Amino acid sequence: MNIVKALQELSLKNQVKFLIIFAFSMIILAVPLLFVDITTDIYLYFISGLITSMMLCFKSTGLLKSIPESVRNIISIFIFIAVPVVNTIFVAPASNRNYVVMNLFIISIVCFILFLIIRNSAVTSVITTLLCFSLYTLNDVLIAIRGNILTLSDFSAFRTALTVASNYSYEITENVYYSFLCTVALVVCSVVFPYIPKKVNSIRVKTRVYEFVCIWTIFSSILFLKEFDEYSTIYNWYNQYTFNERGICYNLVMNIKERIHTPPENYSVKAVNDILERYDVKEESRNPNIIIIMNEAYSDLSLFTEINPSEDPTPFINSLDENVTKGYTVVSSIGGKTCNSEFEYLTGLSMAFLPHDTYPYLQYIRDDTQTIISDLDSDIYNKIYMHPYIASNYKRSSVFTFLGFDEFYDGLKFSDQKYYKEQIENMEGAVYYEGVDLIRGYIGDGVTYDKAIELFENKPEGERTVQFIVTMQNHWPYDYKGEDFENTISSGTGIYDFDQYLSLVKISDNEIKRLIEYFSDTEEDTVIVFFGDHIPGMDSLIEKNNISSGFVPEVDETLSKYSTPFFIWTNFDTETEDAGFVSLNYLSLLTKKKAGVELTQFDMFRDEMYQKYPVFSPNIIIDNEGNICYNKEEIDDEIISEYEKLQYYYLFDK
Repeated sequence: MNIVKALQELSLKNQVKFLIIFAFSMIILAVPLLFVDITTDIYLYFISGLITSMMLCFKSTGLLKSIPESVRNIISIFIFIAVPVVNTIFVAPASNRNYVVMNLFIISIVCFILFLIIRNSAVTSVITTLLCFSLYTLNDVLIAIRGNILTLSDFSAFRTALTVASNYSYEITENVYYSFLCTVALVVCSVVFPYIPKKVNSIRVKTRVYEFVCIWTIFSSILFLKEFDEYSTIYNWYNQYTFNERGICYNLVMNIKERIHTPPENYSVKAVNDILERYDVKEESRNPNIIIIMNEAYSDLSLFTEINPSEDPTPFINSLDENVTKGYTVVSSIGGKTCNSEFEYLTGLSMAFLPHDTYPYLQYIRDDTQTIISDLDSDIYNKIYMHPYIASNYKRSSVFTFLGFDEFYDGLKFSDQKYYKEQIENMEGAVYYEGVDLIRGYIGDGVTYDKAIELFENKPEGERTVQFIVTMQNHWPYDYKGEDFENTISSGTGIYDFDQYLSLVKISDNEIKRLIEYFSDTEEDTVIVFFGDHIPGMDSLIEKNNISSGFVPEVDETLSKYSTPFFIWTNFDTETEDAGFVSLNYLSLLTKKKAGVELTQFDMFRDEMYQKYPVFSPNIIIDNEGNICYNKEEIDDEIISEYEKLQYYYLFDK
């Protein structure tokens, strides 16, 4: 084999073709450099570009014929064996050496099992490499726009993500660019040098290759299972650093382990009944109207970062001091997973007993589930679920009946149109609603509350209404610069997104004031609950602009990042109190107590749990003496194990 001689013997036409393909390939691969901020050496570009370009040139000019078939077979097998290694180190890397090995085992198992099924090294290598690259890139996108890594549940929520994807922006990172270069090089090499044995030696060669593949697959599987438990620590707070350490493939496999649900220790239906029978239900006569508002991304920005706003964005809410219970509710997520906050409020169950990547609406709610809504007398209450956006997001339009609701009001119920224009048809741009005033493309709090008032006024005489409202006005991102909206508050940080967020919160304050003033003048007893589902996804902005975090020194940093303000107001005489910090799984209990409606046995248990652990969430636990713990496994308390038994019963067994 003499490559130089073969090059010299090429026709002039093929020599020109060789140079053109080589130059064109290098230029195409370099184009992303115009849009990617490269801070490290670009040797990977030159190496990947050189390999890719040479392979394309050899394929297109016929130079492969100058390489003996036996050598081509050896190169093909070598490339195929290298596929898991290159994917592990360059396409979907992990920074920790131990996890590099674990990711190698995972990718090897997938790659070689595919080969045993497909029996084509080129197809197998392309599928494996494109899968690794896709997962790595998708994970990088989620970290950039949400601050959390990719989990298995995100695939279940993919349709929901698409409906708001047009409102997000993403810049390609150098890590993704380098991953792309290695992907292209590996795919091209695999296609140019596929392993296809000839008939003359097919049995001998194929048998040897299959023997190797089987042995390596079995070996990888055994080693992976042997090492799995040692490195299978579950992180409650996932972030970019844990992702870089563990790698996307290992994280997704960890998700599988976390999604296996087994009954708690000493669980039985009898044990559950024994717990519940400790409590006697007492009948209550009051049945007020109840309006529950989970306000999108509503939070107290000053609780977790240093700001100096030009004015108080929430003067009305801060001024409430009669017939109101106020405090901070501790939620389970940051910047997303809204449906999990809904789940915790409605059911009184805790995400602390579920895997970190869980979306109960998507995974577990498949039948009637006990909630604050189902507990209310259906002969008295009309039960309405309201979300002024796309009905199918997080399967809300499917699960609302299982949660005890009678009706579901999505964005279409606010307009005359019969389908989602632009968003559903073209999957781009904000949803268009005919005849509805929008704020940054979303139905605002004011329009939403007008619908709540309309439903209240039109209900039959003697009937009560309970409405659970999930707003959309304050949804991330906060870099909108349309002519129909302008920022009215300065955050004092010089960051446009912060100014816009506070300006939106000010609108929320004005509109909740109008709603409360309306019900202050009504004769029927009414309770209004208001809380934020999570803080806005601003961690990256805070870090990028060196803004101080944990600005309130007396509040634990984790607590401040997972807390949003809440209040429960009544238009009848009730005690005014400061509840402090309360985890979201108790907030429906406080709602019931404030409203004076009947408590169930499970409510009474939660009340006992609340008195002992007012904050019980996946990320932080606080007892009634102020002691803080970040892992429930470190607490040996029978009431926590009882809570877990009850949750398993209501969610999986009942």
